[in-house]
Amino acid sequence: MPTRRDNLLAVLRGEEPDWVPVSINCAQWFDHQQSLGTLPTELEGGDYIDALLRLEFDIFSRNHDGGVRVRSAAPTRDESSETALGTRVTTIRDTPYGELRSVRQEQRAISCWHDEEYPVKDWATHGRAAWWAMEECAADWNEAVFTTVRDRIGEAGIFVVPCACTPLKHLHHLCGLDGACYAIMDHSEDVAAYADAWWRRCVWPSLERLAAHPLVDAVILMDNVDTPFYSPSIATVLWTPYVRAATELMRVAGKTLWVHACGKLDGLCGEFAASGVTGLEGVAHPPLGDLEIATAHAIHPDFVYNGGFGAHEQNGDEDTVRAFYRDFLARAGRRRLIVASACNTAVQTPVERIRLVRDLIRDHCGFPRGS
Repeated sequence: MPTRRDNLLAVLRGEEPDWVPVSINCAQWFDHQQSLGTLPTELEGGDYIDALLRLEFDIFSRNHDGGVRVRSAAPTRDESSETALGTRVTTIRDTPYGELRSVRQEQRAISCWHDEEYPVKDWATHGRAAWWAMEECAADWNEAVFTTVRDRIGEAGIFVVPCACTPLKHLHHLCGLDGACYAIMDHSEDVAAYADAWWRRCVWPSLERLAAHPLVDAVILMDNVDTPFYSPSIATVLWTPYVRAATELMRVAGKTLWVHACGKLDGLCGEFAASGVTGLEGVAHPPLGDLEIATAHAIHPDFVYNGGFGAHEQNGDEDTVRAFYRDFLARAGRRRLIVASACNTAVQTPVERIRLVRDLIRDHCGFPRGS
């Protein structure tokens, strides 16, 4: 009988697996329960990897430190304060071309953070400072950090190593969505040159090292792809060529390349096809998303669907959830499918629901008990 890792590798090769993997991403859910002291008894006294092992998932997970960094030689200073929502952190980087200032706000009630202020307010004002800060950065990979996680997961699954993001997502981090759109439209040549330089300096060297490492199976670019944030006309310039290059690098090395997704995706199917990306991690199905599994499988012949456990399945009526999976799994088939969270698992999801969905899928797909 194959191990969970072997079974996942069969999925990635496009073969029919012995069972459909269940690889639910519940990192934020775990962190939230742990912070409140409300973890189920079976998960107490361990970390997130222990939780995945104890829940008996087919681990296909990006939510671990893989040792990949973009390091900066330019000093920054942080100023922290407490607000009603949680900790608020202001980061200031002084450059020869002015100050870059950003603000992050914790939302302690749901164990996450959001950006309140982006470092580049306007490219005409802060673009040269952004260039200078980027030129002080370099890609770095601590292989020992990756090896520790990979060894702990072992034959229980695959560690999908997170590796920075595409230039388009980097511009969102740098300027915010609206600021990035204005920068791309108003300063197209300079922003395109910046994006290319950032990719070559801060991402590509790590991708090359990951591709060359014999124990790496899968790599993920940490975007948050959806049509409101990635219009096809912009993605075709600042997303697709870079994902295509990364995918080909991994393919030649016998590995797979993923991009994290969240939300509406159907309008970008042409870009996904042109990039050749192995799959999108966390696909949201209708009605919250708009990408049906048949449409996803038609993106290109080797596309792997990762998703199927969305907000309605996490917290909806049990009879409706059972009916959903009867229909979904009948349409999905067994090939090129990893059942996983549609982006994330909501923090209020009962652990009983997580176990129920795991077992529904395994009962339908012939999981060998005791494996």
